[in-house]
Amino acid sequence: MRRREFTAGVTDFRAGKAPRFDVTEPQWRHWEYERGRLWATIAPRSLLLTLAGRLNPKAIDLFWAHDKDICPEALVDQKELLS
Repeated sequence: MRRREFTAGVTDFRAGKAPRFDVTEPQWRHWEYERGRLWATIAPRSLLLTLAGRLNPKAIDLFWAHDKDICPEALVDQKELLS
């Protein structure tokens, strides 16, 4: 959730932008971007992803409440998603 791609997915979805399927940057994590877009579909717009530079605990709770909707069970790794 802290990755720039996740944040970009949230930002793009909330701004009504089309998905960035054409990013060719080698280090771009497409799955993180898509997870951010999916999280944004279920998160109220009033729910901020971060507060004072840290992940919002309510945003994390929402992610884990819907983790199976956001990413396949085999891909869920709490340490990686929150790093």
